[in-house]
Amino acid sequence: YLEKLENWRSWDQNWSGNQAFVQDCTLAHTGRCSAQVHGFPNLVNGLYNLPVLPVSPGQSWTLQGYLQTQNLHGWAKIVLSWFDSNQQWLDQDTSSQPITATNLEEWTKVTTGPTVPPAEAAFVQVFAQVYTTDPATYVLFDDLTTQPNKLYMPTLWRRS
Repeated sequence: YLEKLENWRSWDQNWSGNQAFVQDCTLAHTGRCSAQVHGFPNLVNGLYNLPVLPVSPGQSWTLQGYLQTQNLHGWAKIVLSWFDSNQQWLDQDTSSQPITATNLEEWTKVTTGPTVPPAEAAFVQVFAQVYTTDPATYVLFDDLTTQPNKLYMPTLWRRS
């Protein structure tokens, strides 16, 4: 039995609505479960959090998490995406260095920041993204946290 993941949504660059991730309770960095993102060839996809998080002017933000890769022929990364007061994307993101290792069997820490949001930013949203050329790819993401606001993935994903 897998709990409904109410605070996370699938995403791809075409906003197709295809389900890109599942909860994986066989592997986790901490806790019981992680998010397994499946690769769609030549398409950036992943997951993002809802609701968006409010931003205060001049406040510095950091995003970190852990990932593992399987059959990755592309990259995986975590992203802070900035939005204005109307929740319109500002076309500005802050992302971690892309991880390109094909098969990472150990959990690898990824970080972006600290960074100050654009002046017009009112909200931030967290994305975990994958790009690959191989349909057999999957990437596990776990323990995504933001500072100063806390967004903690494992508390959202529990197995009954």
